[in-house]
Amino acid sequence: MKILLFTVLLLGFTLFDLFAQRGNNQLAIGAELDPVISVDSFLEYNFQVGLPIKIYYGTGNHGQWMFRTGLHYLWTYPKNLFDPVNSITANVVPFALGYRRNFQHLYAEGSVGLAWQNNRVDTGDPVVGFSDYPLDYGFEVGYQLHKIDIGISLQNLPYTFEHIGGNTVLVGLKAMYRFGL
Repeated sequence: MKILLFTVLLLGFTLFDLFAQRGNNQLAIGAELDPVISVDSFLEYNFQVGLPIKIYYGTGNHGQWMFRTGLHYLWTYPKNLFDPVNSITANVVPFALGYRRNFQHLYAEGSVGLAWQNNRVDTGDPVVGFSDYPLDYGFEVGYQLHKIDIGISLQNLPYTFEHIGGNTVLVGLKAMYRFGL
């Protein structure tokens, strides 16, 4: 089902780019710091640091299509661990398509896609790890200062592991620099 949704979105963005303005395409690279909200989850992540990467198509005065990826590293504070767990960490790499709308110096963007999420629980011996490919969707609002975007983002990653599910919600501050392509 996830692959079908992702394929439909990809075709939709490819065939119906009517709202994007053609012109100056951009690549944006930045940094993100987030508290993590784990909802109904047995993996209680507390914080994440990210290196978001976005590619914008059709940059203009109003809006553009985008592809969002990057690397996010999540962890749990040592004081929140229980014996015999030494650490709980995860790496998340999203692959999402979306749209950005510009309003003078403000912007809003949303995206949806899949993510590769690799979770690791270190108990000394053995280390337990599992990967998942959850549906990933996000929303961001912010302020544009020349080629720098400063915003607040929300990214949701529902996942399932051996019939146990939960949501990992990343809420954070993001700063990105846009390069012309």
